[in-house]
Amino acid sequence: IMADDKKSAEIILIESLRMKQLVESILAISKMDNHACQLHLTAIQLDEFLEEQVDLLQGARNGKELAIHQAVPTTIIADPDLLSRIFQNVISNCILYAATKVSVDLSIQDSRALITVSDDGPGISPEDLPYIFDRFYKGEHGNFGIGLSVVKSGIEYMDGTITIENKAVPHHGAVYSLTL
Repeated sequence: IMADDKKSAEIILIESLRMKQLVESILAISKMDNHACQLHLTAIQLDEFLEEQVDLLQGARNGKELAIHQAVPTTIIADPDLLSRIFQNVISNCILYAATKVSVDLSIQDSRALITVSDDGPGISPEDLPYIFDRFYKGEHGNFGIGLSVVKSGIEYMDGTITIENKAVPHHGAVYSLTL
């Protein structure tokens, strides 16, 4: 029992929003699994879209550097809402594990857009790496184990791919590579 009603209400609100996000994520995956997720495909200027997403996430960076280092002007056809959810999940994971910085790059490879998001954290343990996109699999600081499964399902639903690997020694950190 908490004596401070205002503090209690804040906690309830925060936890309610977390649960809402979890339920929405599970519903989104379920719809994608059943091919019932209706995409609203539109032309997206990807370099501008990524800049907007990075700007939106600046408040959540916890003092870490979050920047686009290279962005080739690129237009793709995708669902902006689903792409936003994907990108925000990846960036949030990188921010969580980064020591000081998260980098975003956009290039063209084999006529496809390649978005690379990397951090300078410890990387992903070899034991976790094969399961990182599995539903309800939580890494060391994971919340629900649903975020990266939404990312994988969403990117594949838009005919894209995602991979994750650790940087080559002597560097450290995780590198997400998304193609669309």
